[in-house]
Amino acid sequence: AFLDPPYAAVDETEALLHVLAASTLLARPALLVLERAAGAALSRVAGLDEPLVRRWGDTLAVLYRHD
Repeated sequence: AFLDPPYAAVDETEALLHVLAASTLLARPALLVLERAAGAALSRVAGLDEPLVRRWGDTLAVLYRHD
């Protein structure tokens, strides 16, 4: 799943990650790719593996695996 929410929607994005991780909407294994601002803090999401993070300028690509 590719997520590219507005960068200012940090709280909503975190909530969405928690909902997706706890739901049955995603097949397993799944890969979530999130684009967000480089300055935004990343929190741990239960149900998702530790993210792989890549930075391009002011943008982060955050890859979560959901097993």
